[in-house]
Amino acid sequence: MWKPPSLRYCYDTYIRDISIVFLLLLPLTICNAISIFVGHALNISDFPELAKKFFYFSDLLIGIYPSVLCIVTTYYLSSKHSINPMVVVPYAFLMYLSVSLTNGLVAVGSGLPNNPLVALVTAIISASCCVSFRLYPLDPSRIDFVKDLYKQVAHFFGFLLLTVALSGLTTSFLEVMDVVRADIDFNPLTIGGGGWRTSLFWDC
Repeated sequence: MWKPPSLRYCYDTYIRDISIVFLLLLPLTICNAISIFVGHALNISDFPELAKKFFYFSDLLIGIYPSVLCIVTTYYLSSKHSINPMVVVPYAFLMYLSVSLTNGLVAVGSGLPNNPLVALVTAIISASCCVSFRLYPLDPSRIDFVKDLYKQVAHFFGFLLLTVALSGLTTSFLEVMDVVRADIDFNPLTIGGGGWRTSLFWDC
């Protein structure tokens, strides 16, 4: 008889892993906070040009954060399942870039992909695909090199099709969210505080 996973198992498998990944990115977050603090301190000290450089550095750190999140998550998941990260990380980063660029999920100034949720989802999907098929780095000295090469080409082509499908699903999801967002009016500065707005109540 099938038993649902326990809370302890879910914590050990998902929550703890996610917390470890974000802890690995904590130095990046702290550096960003320090850059903002120094920039404001230089502004107060009447060094605007030098302050702009620190604010630019802060924007750069914010821009690369989702990309680093994708790489670190993929590396952690692949290492946990004893898969060579050299195989999994390129898959994940390719999917992350494709989904982000196709749907315009990029920063306005730098043009870097800037959606952490897409970074996490693509990392998990890529790691799951490579773990399921147990891909290993190609070794030309092995006897079955040609067989492994064909196998990886087939796997990569299937992964590309999956990437195209995920890009399409992301596009559809964003379109649905645009429609939902148009029907929601949250404004905490009003007496009612905003809420769900439909055409029936909006026209009254």
